[in-house]
Amino acid sequence: MDKEKQVWFLYKNHKQQLTLDCVDIISKAFLELGVRNVTAEDFVTLANILVEDLASTPKFAKFYVEDVKGAFHHGVRNNDDFTLSVKVWFKWLHQFEPKSKAKKEKLEQAKSQQLEWVERTKLIGEHVKKLKS
Repeated sequence: MDKEKQVWFLYKNHKQQLTLDCVDIISKAFLELGVRNVTAEDFVTLANILVEDLASTPKFAKFYVEDVKGAFHHGVRNNDDFTLSVKVWFKWLHQFEPKSKAKKEKLEQAKSQQLEWVERTKLIGEHVKKLKS
């Protein structure tokens, strides 16, 4: 797994970028919910709260920004209240199962299997060369 892309790492090393990502996530969620009377100041304030929530909650700190985007994407589409608040996004984030983690594990497993296959192919090639000589 690429720890440099996890929320906890971004919070420690690239907090400003994480905050900008959260502004984007929150502003998009408001637009998708059809809420129009929100100011830029509101977006920034909520983004700062979201950043702190992500960094201070162990489960969320392991998320990637893409996981947070996925939780909000899914949450907006399954939200009957048409609101966005701390309580709402906590619910969305807790319910979300990060797919990027599973994807990365599958990719690592596939790479491992591919390396094993390459090594076996090389061994077979060496044995064939020995038999020919």
